Formats: sequence, C-alpha cells, structure tokens
Amino acid sequence: MFLQALSGFQILHGPGHSSTAICVNNLGILYHRQARLHKAEKVFVWALNSFQKARGPDDFSTITCVNNLGLLYRDQGKLPEAENMHVRALSGLETALGPLHYSTVVCAHDLGLICRDLGKLERAEQMFSRALAGFGKTRSPEHASTFETLNNLGALYLDQGKLKKAEQSFERAIAQKIVPPSSSPRLPAGCRRRLDLHAKHEVPTSSPPPPYKLRGRIDSSSLRPLRSL
Repeated sequence: MFLQALSGFQILHGPGHSSTAICVNNLGILYHRQARLHKAEKVFVWALNSFQKARGPDDFSTITCVNNLGLLYRDQGKLPEAENMHVRALSGLETALGPLHYSTVVCAHDLGLICRDLGKLERAEQMFSRALAGFGKTRSPEHASTFETLNNLGALYLDQGKLKKAEQSFERAIAQKIVPPSSSPRLPAGCRRRLDLHAKHEVPTSSPPPPYKLRGRIDSSSLRPLRSL
C-alpha cells in the first residue's frame, strides 16, 4: 500500500514534494520495524533531503525525520551518525517546542544512550540528568519514563565508579516504580523499549528489571509517522 501511494504521489507531485516525502518517511518507518535497515536508511535519507528542500531545515517535519534517521543509525550501530542526528533533532525540538516539552526531553534521554554507547560518559550523565529533571516536570514521579531514566542513570554511575550515586539512583527507581502491571499491555520478554517522541501513552513493563543494566529507549514504538497537512 505504501509503495502504491508513493508511486501515486511521485506521479502527481514529483519525487521532491513534501507530500511524497511524508509517504517516504512512513515507508521508512515500516522498513525499520521490519528490520530492513538498509532500505529504511535509503528512504529516510530521501525523505530528509526532500523535507529540507521543500520546507527548510527547521520545519517540524524535517526535525521529525532527523529524529527517525537518528534512531535508525543507532540500531545499525552507526553511533557517530546517530549522535549527529540526535544533537540536531534536540536543537530543533528545543526551538520548536521548548526545552521542557515531553518530546524534547525524550530526545535528550535518547542522546544520553548514544553518548553512553560512544563512551562519552560525562555527556551521557548530563543528558540523563536533564531528562530526569524534564520528566519530573512533565510526568509523575511514578511514571515509567522516570523509572527508566533513573535506572539508566544508575547504570551509568556504575560505569563511572560513582557507587554512592548509583545506589541512590537505583533505590529511588525501585521506590518510585509502583505502576501496577495490569495498567498497560505487556511487552515481549527482552524487548528493547524506547520513548515515543509524541506518544500519548507509554508502555511500562510488567515488573521492574534488576536495576543494574543500561536499558534502551522506553517505549516499543518511537518512530514518528507523518500525516499530510
């Protein structure tokens, strides 16, 4: 269906039109979720170039596509590229939505994960701390995103040898993880969770994991589809 729609948009509007780019972005999300990462990268890059030409580098559609490409690069293990995309997305979200908007805070959290994977531990600590403060203002202390960020921050402190801070983060995470398991559908065992850039509902796990392992993005669907305006 996406390929049929894409063919139609290309005939009607041309390959560089923003409506075509929206369809291309959504096709990239499909490929990403199917683990067809090489194809996803090609279409995300196509969509990003089209959005930049049609709407400019600071348009929200462009920023969203940058975020999606960054998530893909991380899953491909292309960490420097993922970092560049997330830095750009974070800057764009700060301008478009403000530093305390939930989407901006999510992006800061995901940038922290990438910095940790790159061994940039001080930068990762800054991002996780910023995300924790942001979630404290946009979500309740018992929210799954707060728990996950505390857990990730504690794991980072362990890597840094900051044992007292790690203990405090883990204890706080355990104390605040009181979301009942029946309040949300369960995720498959071992599923990497991620924060959804614009989700209205986040999916907590059925029970808190042992608080010593760095975890992934919080929700099961972080890629952002676009709609025609």
